[in-house]
Amino acid sequence: MAKLYNLARMTTATAGTGAITLGSAVSGYLTFAAAGVSNGETVTYGIKDGSGSEIGEGVYTASGTTLTRSVIKSTNSDSAISLSGSAEVFITPSHRHFFDQGTAVLFQQTSAPTGWTKQTTHNDKALRVVSGTAGSGGSSAFSTVFGKTATDATTLTTSTIPSHMHLGMLPQDWQAGSPVNASHPLIGTGTSTPGTQTGAAGSGSSHSHGMDVRVQYVDVIIATKD
Repeated sequence: MAKLYNLARMTTATAGTGAITLGSAVSGYLTFAAAGVSNGETVTYGIKDGSGSEIGEGVYTASGTTLTRSVIKSTNSDSAISLSGSAEVFITPSHRHFFDQGTAVLFQQTSAPTGWTKQTTHNDKALRVVSGTAGSGGSSAFSTVFGKTATDATTLTTSTIPSHMHLGMLPQDWQAGSPVNASHPLIGTGTSTPGTQTGAAGSGSSHSHGMDVRVQYVDVIIATKD
């Protein structure tokens, strides 16, 4: 990122749209060198020349005291303005100093602010903090998982319940098909006494368990710096 320095403001006798040869400090200000700019550093500059203005990034060269020009914004359709020979050049912040172009930031609002572009790749997702490479994953939407008020319905089968049996005690005169009670009729040949199994009972329908995971949330958008 281009650097910033305080109170750097200089004159230039350069004319045209090329690199600038810096002159002397404007009264009440400092030269780039006096402000702390080192040879080869990239700074964000501003130019004021009559009704024309320009902001950009340039490389400062101590020998010859020159500054290259890479325009960010200008009054000349964002191209370099043609200098008259009496312009002033100064160091100033641009929008890039607050966030690098392409930086992604969360905003608690519906539309991206000026200078930012709303990203719509991700929608209805939770945030996960990682210490490694940032990415995305998962298969269920946030509102699907955290909108539940019950577990998914489950039907028990032989393979999902523990192995077990029910035992009953039978009278000596029991006959095949005689019910012990309405829910569990016993089965057998009519001659056994202890240890005979009960019959089957239950509807075989699915069931679920109540729960409420509707956590409170705040919606945000992701926007990247233009």
